[in-house]
Amino acid sequence: MFFSDAFSYNLGSGVASIMVNGSFNDGRWHRVKAVRDGQSGKITVDDYGARTGKSPGVMRQLNINGALYVGGTKEIALHTNRQYMRGLVGCISHFTLSTDYHISLVEDAVDGKNINTCGAK
Repeated sequence: MFFSDAFSYNLGSGVASIMVNGSFNDGRWHRVKAVRDGQSGKITVDDYGARTGKSPGVMRQLNINGALYVGGTKEIALHTNRQYMRGLVGCISHFTLSTDYHISLVEDAVDGKNINTCGAK
């Protein structure tokens, strides 16, 4: 899953991309909620209305087979066959998978690359 002007995911039958309206590179913290349930996805940023979408095909599960990268990876264009040209530009402090697996990305990260300090939350 990637969030870069859109919430995108591919369950194996094609990419679902749910666009987000607004500019969020203003140096302030924003609350982003991205939810995927089967093929359906929804993203909400701050108080801007929720956007919804659905992936094509019949696949319903996301299989990550290993590590989960939040925000992007080095040479993302190479690793995604140029589907994505850049990762997240911004700051993420907390991340929740499902409804009960909370990750504090700053304190709990196993590794980090190209990480800069963000402003006070």
